[in-house]
Amino acid sequence: MLSKEDVVQIYQQHEQLWSKMSAHSEVTWDLLPWPMYRKPNSAEEITSGAVDAYIMSPHYPDQDKSTKDRVRQQLRRWHEDHFNQKVLSKVNERDKERVKAAAGTVTRNLNNLLERANESKKAGSSVFA
Repeated sequence: MLSKEDVVQIYQQHEQLWSKMSAHSEVTWDLLPWPMYRKPNSAEEITSGAVDAYIMSPHYPDQDKSTKDRVRQQLRRWHEDHFNQKVLSKVNERDKERVKAAAGTVTRNLNNLLERANESKKAGSSVFA
């Protein structure tokens, strides 16, 4: 079980990795700030539950952001068009297919979360506010 301090530190590390991403000439699997608390080893380890927990955490940075805004922020980073141009193009060849598959999994999980948030709003629930 992660402490609040552990979770906050993970978010800080992820923000630092994103802010320095453009400076890297080569990117590896381990350098990517996967939106979950434990670094996955494969696309199969990136589950909707893990991504949901990361996005919906009460310790997520900018706590005043709604779940939908949090998802949108992550989608801007992981969406195929942006990700392939800004990140995947720098991924070393041995990691490229694995990273591409995993980034696709992240995007699908984020889109599913956004869809659930939109449905929740339509139904009048505030779980995803």
